[in-house]
Amino acid sequence: MTVVDERAELLAGIAGQTLTSWLSRNAEEHPGSPALTWRDGESWRTLSWGGYRDRVEEVGAALVATGVEHGSRIAIMAGNRIEHVICDLAAVGVGAVPVSVYPTMSVEQVAYVAADAGVTLAVLADDVIDRWRAVRDASSGLRIVALGDGAEGTVGWQEFVSAGSSALTGDPAIVARRAARTDPSDPATVIYTSGTTGVPKGVVLSQANVAFLVAAFQRVIEFPPGFVNISYLPLAHIAERLFSHYIGLSRHGHTWFCPDPAGLPEVLLASRPHAFLGVPRVWEKLRAAAEHGLAATGADPAPAAVAEVRARLGLDRCVVCLSGAAPMRLDVLEFWSRLGLLVQQVYGMTETTGVATVHRPGDGTFGHVGPALPGVELRLLEGGEVTVRGPGVMTGYLGRPEDTAAVVDRDGWLRTGDLGALDDAGRLRIVGRAKEIIVTSGGKNIAPVPIEAKIAEHPLVGQVCLVGDDRPYLVALVVLDPAALAPWAQAHGVELTDVQEAVADARVRAAVQGAIDAANGGLSRPEQVRRFALLGREWTADSGELTPSLKLRRAVVREKYAERIDELYR
Repeated sequence: MTVVDERAELLAGIAGQTLTSWLSRNAEEHPGSPALTWRDGESWRTLSWGGYRDRVEEVGAALVATGVEHGSRIAIMAGNRIEHVICDLAAVGVGAVPVSVYPTMSVEQVAYVAADAGVTLAVLADDVIDRWRAVRDASSGLRIVALGDGAEGTVGWQEFVSAGSSALTGDPAIVARRAARTDPSDPATVIYTSGTTGVPKGVVLSQANVAFLVAAFQRVIEFPPGFVNISYLPLAHIAERLFSHYIGLSRHGHTWFCPDPAGLPEVLLASRPHAFLGVPRVWEKLRAAAEHGLAATGADPAPAAVAEVRARLGLDRCVVCLSGAAPMRLDVLEFWSRLGLLVQQVYGMTETTGVATVHRPGDGTFGHVGPALPGVELRLLEGGEVTVRGPGVMTGYLGRPEDTAAVVDRDGWLRTGDLGALDDAGRLRIVGRAKEIIVTSGGKNIAPVPIEAKIAEHPLVGQVCLVGDDRPYLVALVVLDPAALAPWAQAHGVELTDVQEAVADARVRAAVQGAIDAANGGLSRPEQVRRFALLGREWTADSGELTPSLKLRRAVVREKYAERIDELYR
């Protein structure tokens, strides 16, 4: 079957499907089956699919009753909790557009997203409300729903839901009328990029994008009906949204919520998931726990010992293991393979609805991210940039047609900005990034240039290079500006004879730390620089760190200073 035939078959199978139709089907066919489980004090509580549908309808009615229109953008900054997905589906069901916001976003970032998306209502966890006060003050039309008891100028969640119940009592068709106007071409969500080529852009993904991607993905990897999974990565991240929310919805899965990733080991043991998605850093941490459990079994543990270790981790029922957002080290993949778990790497981006390729079940080779999904095409441009075409490609960037046209051509090919190679079996290997983006082992995409520029505003700082690819956090290599050293020393009453002496001076280090602290103040936690090393020799084109046009050669810097970088992570 050709890729065109596969695409046509998949599209025929999802014709007319929406997120709302999936929810309705699950509630009608599996009303008593568990849908959402969350921690309530010392115990766990579960909402059935029938109850899930009822809560979504109540919140949908509340949205309509408070003036939410078709196409209105609803921000959700609520972490991993049931209210997040309930509000998400309620918004979609009445024709509004949910915009999930990373809970780590700073005040400045929140203000930008709220303005760019034209947010009219925000559903917020109580601990992030302060970040939205300035937005509310600047826009008298913005309404805030607080998931706790509410604060001054907000509506509490229970009050909001009660208003929806009252609206339904007075007009039972209030939601159905709006739902009848929705269509698969309507947005399922808007997800903001990390702004690697300028300001962040809102990626608009339609319900048709989602339905196709889910169908194509499940043709390769079979998620058991009613499969148990855990939601712990940010729901503003396309990988989490696709896995626990959309695929869970399509297969009437049972999602356990873990609001704090530190509690993941406990939730793994309580839920014993059938499917688990982890960014590389999570699989690395689980490996350390597994190795501790295997330590007493010897170099060649028996199958029974391996099974016991998997059970102690909560992975004994796991049949689907996925990793994405950043490359995983080969030794980690091989370790889990020895324990009977094939961790399948997926490759994609927000603009491809999360996945474009996936490592196939049964393929025991590593170092690649598999071939394209059914119905999806891959093509390498001259120079190796990966391009993708298929019904999973976004509808465009919100309000930015020129930016959309710059990455998606007239034939539907999306430029990913990643560099890759294809083997004879069509399997893709990512070899680099055309864009200067850092992807941490936690899966956070970070644009280094704006952060570096902010640090370099300090007069002592001449050059900066951030490092963090496949690492747990960012570190910085900082080159002092020799021309600024003498004036700074004189102004601060410091006696310094040369740059090398300055590198070792505690007062200079404190000044650079202050510059980094100032930069960190306007950034989300994953974007903040944790540690730095001071360097006394400038980077030049002659020494190889800069191009002839004086652009930073990051790979050269990382290679030359590999030992210093490793020290920063010890």
